[in-house]
Amino acid sequence: DKGSGKTTFLDRMAEALGCKRMFMGELKTKKSKVFVWQADESKNNALDKFKLMDLQKENIDFLFNDDEGGSELDIDKLRDLIKAESFDVVFIDSVTGLIMGNGISIKDSEFCIPLYELNELAGELNIIIICTAHLRKPEGVRNEVSVNDVIGSITQSGAVSDIWGIMLPAKQ
Repeated sequence: DKGSGKTTFLDRMAEALGCKRMFMGELKTKKSKVFVWQADESKNNALDKFKLMDLQKENIDFLFNDDEGGSELDIDKLRDLIKAESFDVVFIDSVTGLIMGNGISIKDSEFCIPLYELNELAGELNIIIICTAHLRKPEGVRNEVSVNDVIGSITQSGAVSDIWGIMLPAKQ
């Protein structure tokens, strides 16, 4: 859901991995070289948030949507970058906009093809790729997140290894 903390969650996970810190005060991490592709926010907005969060950016490289090449998903260029920089973990926030930047509608079944390619890339390079995606707007109040809430073709769920949902709590 919009405003549920997806970006903050990913930024803190990237920080924990880059600095080998406990994630959420509970989960041990392994020091990793991290790449964060922030495709939903401008560089200035993201840097303002990092400053407010006091985000430690050790071992983290960033690409923003307003950087050259930051607004469109190119799997081959991403593969070359991962290999050249020896990244262990890749975060993409959000994959929805990047795929749509390739001229594919979220309603097209082709929307899941880049997700398959990202999943295959993770396996090929023995890394983890974590992406955020936007949910469909709920009809009424959302009480849970299901695979049907994922924007675009339902085949997206078959293109990735795992799907987690993050939502705002229902107002009481």
